[in-house]
Amino acid sequence: MNCIRKTITTLLLFLLGSAGSYAQIDTEFWFAAPDISSHNNFDKPMILRITSFKEACTVTISQPSGGGMPSQTFTLAPQSSKSVDITAWIDAVECRPANTVHNKGLRISSTAQISVYYEVNHTSRNPELFVLKGRNALGNDFFISSQNSAFNNASYNPAPFSSFSIVATENNTTVTITPSKDVIGHVAGVPYTITLNRGQTYAAVAASPMPNQHLEGSRVTSNKPVAITLADDLISPIGFGCADMVGDQTIPVSITGTEYMATKGYLNGSLEKLYVTATANNTAIFKDGVQVTTLNAGQTYEVTVTNPSIYIRSTNPVYVYQISGIGCELGSAILPPIKCTGSLSATFAKSTTRQIYMNLLVKNGGQGSFKVNNNPTIIIADSFRVVPGTNNEWYAASVLLPNGIVPLDSTVTVTNSITFFHMGVLQGTERDGTSFGFFSSFNNNYANASTPTATICDGNTIKLVADSLLTATYEWRGPNNFFSTLQNPTIPNVSALNAGKYELKVTVPGCGSQFDSVFIAIGGEVRSTVSQTICAGTSYAGYTTSGTYIDTLKTVSGCDSIRTLTLTVKPRSFNTITQTICEGQSFLGYTTSGIFRDTLVAANGCDSVRTLNLTVLRRGRSILNQTICRGQSYLGYTVAGTYIDTLVAANGCDSIRTLNLRVDVPATPNLGANRELCNGDTLILFPGNYASYLWQNNSTNSTFIVDRPGLYSVTVTNACGSKTDDVLVTGVDCIILFPNAFTPNGDGKNDFFKILNAFRINDYSLVIYNRWGQQVFATSDVLSGWDGRLKGVPQDPGTYVYYCKYVKDNKQVVTKGSLHLLR
Repeated sequence: MNCIRKTITTLLLFLLGSAGSYAQIDTEFWFAAPDISSHNNFDKPMILRITSFKEACTVTISQPSGGGMPSQTFTLAPQSSKSVDITAWIDAVECRPANTVHNKGLRISSTAQISVYYEVNHTSRNPELFVLKGRNALGNDFFISSQNSAFNNASYNPAPFSSFSIVATENNTTVTITPSKDVIGHVAGVPYTITLNRGQTYAAVAASPMPNQHLEGSRVTSNKPVAITLADDLISPIGFGCADMVGDQTIPVSITGTEYMATKGYLNGSLEKLYVTATANNTAIFKDGVQVTTLNAGQTYEVTVTNPSIYIRSTNPVYVYQISGIGCELGSAILPPIKCTGSLSATFAKSTTRQIYMNLLVKNGGQGSFKVNNNPTIIIADSFRVVPGTNNEWYAASVLLPNGIVPLDSTVTVTNSITFFHMGVLQGTERDGTSFGFFSSFNNNYANASTPTATICDGNTIKLVADSLLTATYEWRGPNNFFSTLQNPTIPNVSALNAGKYELKVTVPGCGSQFDSVFIAIGGEVRSTVSQTICAGTSYAGYTTSGTYIDTLKTVSGCDSIRTLTLTVKPRSFNTITQTICEGQSFLGYTTSGIFRDTLVAANGCDSVRTLNLTVLRRGRSILNQTICRGQSYLGYTVAGTYIDTLVAANGCDSIRTLNLRVDVPATPNLGANRELCNGDTLILFPGNYASYLWQNNSTNSTFIVDRPGLYSVTVTNACGSKTDDVLVTGVDCIILFPNAFTPNGDGKNDFFKILNAFRINDYSLVIYNRWGQQVFATSDVLSGWDGRLKGVPQDPGTYVYYCKYVKDNKQVVTKGSLHLLR
């Protein structure tokens, strides 16, 4: 293969039913997310896939040690799924750098059973999924599983590596790690200890990418439960061009077993491998019934899978880690022990149109009892072949799911009606990447007691149900000396004597006995007498009139309930009120015209309906503006002001009159004494405020603009009469100039040096300097002048220089000169 491509489809595997019969479901999961190379975003996106079962639940995703990702809480309906993207918090979640304690552990908790797995980079290259195993992942003693035939491809940056990541579930957890090969910060074979609090994580990372330096056989022990994630990033089989991420959440030694089976995938050549790691010394390993080696604790034996299926047996518990895939694209999974384990139902989501293989293991006799979404034609008995070395007891098959059978983005549910089975899902193509996940149960709980009716009525039949299992025997014991060896017994014509706990014992040859129980409640006929009083217009239990009624109802358990109802109906009262008020008043809280209905409580406790017809009369309002002469009166008023009087209108409501009274005095226009007008300037004449004006040129404006010398007159009129005034305007030459000397002696004459005749100028500035060039005065106000002081200190008599700038008639003018300060 010339290029390295990886994609992954969404794998959603959940098992419906009780924890005793179904795969890795629980109410609490712990996980340490491995550090994955960020080359071309190979570590993104990061998704948690969460699935509910029979019950609705509330799920919380948190970091108990406060790593930086906010807690997320949401609800799931029964048998529903949710994908939670946590990519935004990658730096707060991935366990990096190595050999360092972090606060990055994830805890996923739920109020009811769920399944969870972690999926990384499912949209592009280098994908993998990590199936979280709930309580089966927690323990105090682990051996690390790993492949040792492919190397971590160092052509990527950051470089990939082999690792295992630990998360603690309790405070003050002491963890001892004995690495089988050198890890970053520690040498092979030398134990070292770390301390973790609840939710803290630690990653041990191989010091070399070479296959023979991977970490299989490393040992981890702890004084409190921990969970461990295996990861092997961008591994390339020697001689092939692929590079792929593999990994899984592992199990403690206490969950391992002595019998394992695997179904071969579709890898090229001899790439399909099993890695068997011993947990005790002198462990004999058998392949397909033939002994192939003996291992001591921590040693790993590589098995090449060449047949369609393979059977591994050992004399002591071992780990079996499978490398599978398509072409040279790899996936991996920790395998569950086969003895007395498995599931009756498994479900995953079809989210790709690529190939999907269901790898199945089942005991002889169960091959023909499979259904896919209730369709019995997809997984058939002819698909299965005997597993070598099992004396025809076990059969295996790899079944391709037809694309047209199940729509995209829908669920695929695989069931077996008579026995447990194991199932892995392998999906993808040899060029676009593959993923591999194994989800069957790691436990051997196979007793599952249930009943379709946990509460039944007197005289009906109890039905007890146990899962169908090949070769199993059943014993039921219960109240009233009940005993049965039937798988699904019934008890007819029951009474209260049959209520209570029914215990189930299921015995499977070679697996021992398991126990479960179910409670049955017996409901009898219930009689009740009810007396009820209601008001007219309402109902009780569907009745609206007084009387005695006998009804046969059903309790929550479906049993008869006889109710005798004595019903009394009380009347309601009604009255109407008609009322008129004036604007601004209220009646019964209402202030506007209209019809208002109020429901009150009468003396008998029933509603009293009052109807109010309310009319609101408007108040009269008037405004008068009046001017009189001094000495006159209007409506009795002689002084200017505003007067508000309340009168009575014809409709009987108040009439509000507002009088704005103005008192004028006889007209006395004043244009001022004789006035001067600078040549080219204008002068505005204003005689005062009056009712009308008449100027000498018949203008009636209140002001008159003078632009030349002359005699000007105006006649003004108000309520008190008319009067005339005039003014003589004389023209003068207003030349802008500065004095050449001033005498600031405080006599009121020539005390300031300033501009003279500052007529029609803008942007004015004046600066004065002494003979040493020091500025002694500056202003931009034409009315301001120098008083001969500098900072309050009188300056010496002498010659000073001034500079002045201004704009006149839209032209910039600059002038300068000397002045004499005289004392």
